[in-house]
Amino acid sequence: MDYGVLSILPPLLAITLALVTRDVLISLTVGILAGFLILNNYQPLDAVLAMLDSIVALFAEGWVVKTLIFSLFVGSVIRLMVDSGGVAGLVHFLTQKSRAVRSARGAMLLAYLIGIVIFIESSITSLVAGTVARPLCDKYGVSRQKLAYICDATSAPVCSLIPLNGWGHYCWGCWRRKLPPEY
Repeated sequence: MDYGVLSILPPLLAITLALVTRDVLISLTVGILAGFLILNNYQPLDAVLAMLDSIVALFAEGWVVKTLIFSLFVGSVIRLMVDSGGVAGLVHFLTQKSRAVRSARGAMLLAYLIGIVIFIESSITSLVAGTVARPLCDKYGVSRQKLAYICDATSAPVCSLIPLNGWGHYCWGCWRRKLPPEY
């Protein structure tokens, strides 16, 4: 069935809510629910049940569960680094002891270098570069948007160019089994 203009309403609603409320999870949930309302002929109970069924069906897929667990572990390690004072110690060392970072340009360059040096996986690269460089960028007045751009511009491109990471392993497995990579 062709929904026409109605198909762009859920993403527009989610984007608008994210900008207004600054809460991404609620905005995405409302956008998804709006999409299911359209798909289920504006029946709220049917839409909620279909949305919950779809979420449960996602957890039946092994790769989804593995990805969520991997993201949870990476986030936990980064949180441990922050809470244990490792990031604050590194920032103190870079700004006070070694004087390696003295300006906004230096803070952005650090984020760029971390994005190139850590190429395990694109989301890990973004998380580590953002976690380490955020206090420095805040200190020197670099906007979070610019830092996010730098982290994103160095994470996936570098990881896709260097075969010694998770992407390379995935592509090697597809090549050995003669399967095209699914994107």
